[in-house]
Amino acid sequence: MSDNDNNTSANNVGAMRTYFYHALNIDKQRCIGCSHCMKNCPTEAIRVRNGKATIYANRCIDCGECYKGCPTGAVFVAQDDFEDIYHYKHRVILVPSVFLGQFQEDIKASQVYSILLDIGFTHIVEVETAAPIHCLARNAYAGKHKEHKPLISTYCPAVVRLIQVKFPALVNNLIATKAPVDFAAAYIRKKLLDNGENIKSEEIGLFYITPCAAKIAATKSPVGETKSSVDGVINMDFMYNKVYKEIKKKGKNFETKVSANDVTSDGIMYSLTNGEKRTALCKKSYAIDEIKNVTEFLEKVEDEEVTGVDFLELRACDQGCPGGILTCGNRFLIKERIAQRAKQLANRERNGEIDRNKDINNYKDYLLDNMAVGQILPRSMMVLDENINVALEKLNTIRQIMTRLPQTDCCVCGAPSCHALAEDVACGNAELTDCVFIQRNLEERGNMKQDESMKIMKKIWGSSKFLLLWFVFSFFSLNLFAQNVTIEGRGVGIGGKTIRIYETTDQISNLEKEAGQYVVAPDDSLFTFKLTLDDVTPLIIRIDNYQYSFLAQRGTIYNLYIHPFNYNIADSLNFYAHKIILPIEIISDSLELNRRISDFDARFENFVASRLDRLMLNRPKAIRDSLATFTSQFINDSSDTSYFATYVKYETSQLLYSLGLLNREKMKADLFADKPIEYANIGYMDCFNLIFEDYIAHGNKSMPPMVVERWIENQQFETMIDSLGTDSVLKNEVFRELVFLKGMRDAFFTKGTDRNGVMKLIDVFIGKTKFEKHKAIAQNIKTYLQNISNGVEIEDFILANAEGEKVNMKSMLNEKPVILCFVKVKDVVCRRELETIHLLYDKLKDSIKIVVISFDPSLDALYNFVKNTKVGSRYTFDMLHFNLNWDMLDKFHINDFPTFILLSPEGKILESHLAKPSDMEGIIDDNVENYRSKWQRFMMPNQQK
Repeated sequence: MSDNDNNTSANNVGAMRTYFYHALNIDKQRCIGCSHCMKNCPTEAIRVRNGKATIYANRCIDCGECYKGCPTGAVFVAQDDFEDIYHYKHRVILVPSVFLGQFQEDIKASQVYSILLDIGFTHIVEVETAAPIHCLARNAYAGKHKEHKPLISTYCPAVVRLIQVKFPALVNNLIATKAPVDFAAAYIRKKLLDNGENIKSEEIGLFYITPCAAKIAATKSPVGETKSSVDGVINMDFMYNKVYKEIKKKGKNFETKVSANDVTSDGIMYSLTNGEKRTALCKKSYAIDEIKNVTEFLEKVEDEEVTGVDFLELRACDQGCPGGILTCGNRFLIKERIAQRAKQLANRERNGEIDRNKDINNYKDYLLDNMAVGQILPRSMMVLDENINVALEKLNTIRQIMTRLPQTDCCVCGAPSCHALAEDVACGNAELTDCVFIQRNLEERGNMKQDESMKIMKKIWGSSKFLLLWFVFSFFSLNLFAQNVTIEGRGVGIGGKTIRIYETTDQISNLEKEAGQYVVAPDDSLFTFKLTLDDVTPLIIRIDNYQYSFLAQRGTIYNLYIHPFNYNIADSLNFYAHKIILPIEIISDSLELNRRISDFDARFENFVASRLDRLMLNRPKAIRDSLATFTSQFINDSSDTSYFATYVKYETSQLLYSLGLLNREKMKADLFADKPIEYANIGYMDCFNLIFEDYIAHGNKSMPPMVVERWIENQQFETMIDSLGTDSVLKNEVFRELVFLKGMRDAFFTKGTDRNGVMKLIDVFIGKTKFEKHKAIAQNIKTYLQNISNGVEIEDFILANAEGEKVNMKSMLNEKPVILCFVKVKDVVCRRELETIHLLYDKLKDSIKIVVISFDPSLDALYNFVKNTKVGSRYTFDMLHFNLNWDMLDKFHINDFPTFILLSPEGKILESHLAKPSDMEGIIDDNVENYRSKWQRFMMPNQQK
């Protein structure tokens, strides 16, 4: 099957272009459409159509991940016919060291050379012979192009193409020099032409033994050049089998006089991971292998998360070339053999057995003069249209399609991800109805018949398997669709805002996890979220420092409306860091759970307020009867076990328990003993948290506080669990563990408790519990407590100075500890503390660094304060703006302004929530060596729960 049969099948609508030769192909007869290759591809270059895999040529980088993942061997690598070597009088074989590394230790390199001559080659050159010259060329290029950092090696052609198609912003960072194989080819061609035997250039054929498909593609269509120095490529697995077969015929001990000493010991290691890095003249460089790792790292480089790096050696294969898809041996064994060969050669060089001055050095100037390649250009994975306006329209179409897709990346549509399907639809290569979730939605609305869905599946997956797949996909799509939650809405004045949505992981840790974010276009007012939830889950929608909480149920669509709201005015009135409620209205909620709970909460609050006098008089029977009548308005059937009924039961029970209107021990038993735990019900968990508040931390009948402290200190986990079991309500092992977890979280915040002991007990619990739900809760508690503990390294936020220039937070760190001061410059209290810092700064500046971070919503407020006020213009310490990083409030657990946090020179939190500087005034003398202990004496411990 030809290359064109496989690689150009999706080139319609002007969206796809074939730029390069590709060595990877798919045998349609062997392909079973299993989608392994599609899932493995790092550039989403493969689709399944009619039950067969198809390669999109414009996306393919020939990395070979599809080859490695194919279970049937349907993916194959095209190669030149071996008989082509006989078209040339002088036949040169370019041998990489990794080829020699495949042979067992008892087979010498000279023996392999001898066989290569026997089977038809006239000259042999080891590719790594050119490594020293290539190294000189690379370092010379680096010295002339210091403005592009990090410079990236072009040794691996798969990495070069990856950068072209996926990271086009980094193409200028690629070192525009030829690869070592081209240096070696240029060297041997020049040498043969100069030897005086009247050899003509067209009589010389240069053939390279390749360990991977990418180097075949690089030879057939070199980047930055019109033609390669190499005339043909032979696959390494083919050549290894051919050579090894001849060696077996002759026996491993056959004699040969062929020399194999043109390569240096350093050169032999060149193809391995770290091979280039070890010879790079750079202060800071990294060597990274395997395509997934390379992609992940390049994303960080492109996002400027990685800075200060001079050189990157990147390899698509694990261990470098020994991991190539065309090698025949284990990559680790190959690597070790290459290293041993290099070691032996180095010993011979040191002993004078081998001349270090190689023949290739005579051609150094010639090679360096011809080492450059042309400009390496980006190679777009998708040209949406030649007309920029049409292309922009298609981009907008992709965005709109994405809002309708489930974001599950299930691959049922024959594309590797929802985003890939959206691109295919926009370019006319797929239909939106290829998505099984869309099919289900249309079926439920009566807009699509089931046989139409089956035809679509048949088109994608082929007639031989579509019935089985239809059954499987129908089952799973129904399950996934039931879990999917859509949150869509509109708002006034939200253009340009970033809307974040958070999920509360559980009601014990109260850990918030970001579930998604949506950046509203400046002239837009719409937003959409697609989430997958396991159960009823409390969600928080947050804009800046304003939020709205509600419950989300799987399989539900929520339509929200954000009422007009002046974010700046609201923030200027909020001198605390508390979240202000966003004016959001749930327009439609198919299950109406939020409306029912909101209605109950409002009426229950009125019920309590209107009976406050009777509650104070504590008339048990009258209140109980009145409460029962009130509850019956919402729950008529006592057997109702719905979420809402459970919520009402446990919310009202909190009032009865708090006032002691029923026997509390009996209430605990009735509410929790041998009852299913309603982890997701906020009413149940509110009641649980109330009743078991500080149950362990403050002690109980069987666990006095002093005893609990000793148990925590001595890590007596089993003793604590057994003691909890003496409570009749806690006989149930599952419920007892939940109480333990609640107790550990409370104990952490109890004064005098060994916090490290608490954390260790949580680790013990994680290792011993057999309930996955509890293990997850324990891990969430641990994460939450670690985030607020001293010793945590801060995140690197991007801030702004008064002029608006961007500043990395960690760039503020130096050899001295740093005090971060979180303030609002418009607040009177904050200004007083800033003035105190100013008065103290002369005494402190040699020992600490002061960094003030303004949380005023507008950068103008900081600018005016620093530049246009007599007070602010006197300050010499750093003053920055938080640059709308509202997450900093949560990351640093800031509850009000001003807040002060002490960092180590390395950026770890030494103490959080220090005393205000005004509390220190008068106690700091000229000797400030122990300033930190003095500040700590006035520290306000964080007791926030």
